[in-house]
Amino acid sequence: MHIVGAGFTYGAQDLKVTGYTVKTVLAIQWTQTACGNWYATDRGVENDYYEATVVMAGRYSVLENLVYQINRNRTNGSNVVTLSYFADNERIFGADLVYNSITATVLNFPEMVQRSLYMWQIKIRFRALKPITFQGDATMPVLALVKTGYDGNVDLPTINKYDTYKGSYSYLESNTDSGVFKGTFTLTQSAMADLRRYWATYRGAEQTITNIPGVYKPFGKLRPTWPITCKIKSIDDEQMRDLRYWTCNVQLVESVAPNA
Repeated sequence: MHIVGAGFTYGAQDLKVTGYTVKTVLAIQWTQTACGNWYATDRGVENDYYEATVVMAGRYSVLENLVYQINRNRTNGSNVVTLSYFADNERIFGADLVYNSITATVLNFPEMVQRSLYMWQIKIRFRALKPITFQGDATMPVLALVKTGYDGNVDLPTINKYDTYKGSYSYLESNTDSGVFKGTFTLTQSAMADLRRYWATYRGAEQTITNIPGVYKPFGKLRPTWPITCKIKSIDDEQMRDLRYWTCNVQLVESVAPNA
């Protein structure tokens, strides 16, 4: 991956990326209502943002020059850089962006940390600037490969039990239980791009999922089995496992009829 910007004295700098963390934040705030359902308040696609924390390692002189160039970009008054020449495994902002050339800004001034006698490391947090070009079909892929250890349960049983001084209980039942499923999935590159585009395009819409192999009751033993009506509440911890596959955490919340 190359970085260049106004004020750079030696042209584009070659970044040797050794790791990165994807951070995509949709401008959505979730609220659970009294009936148990989750609803999204949406400030619009224009307020979504795409960030990445990129880790680089190298000799002191190389990283020192990179930090110097980024500071030159800052003192130049631009604070805008162009990222290009991405390697196939450097999809730092997520699977669904087009990685020809991306304009970004540096959100933190990187600090150098020594890792061995001759090796140093820096972390730089970038935010992609608009316009951003995407790829992917905004269709829900098949969620087939879920890792062992998924969490499927009722978020909070909606019954209150009140004690008295004499140990006699009274009960207030709302009948508004709602399930939450959290699982880690393995997806192909194209399926990961489709999932991210679906999530960012339909933004809290209900959908029906007919099956996740290996998962019998996704919202817990007391909730219905397949098919389920649900919403994607979050996607996070996205990582490229290799050049073909990604892993990510997906959280689904149940859509229920009032007093179901």
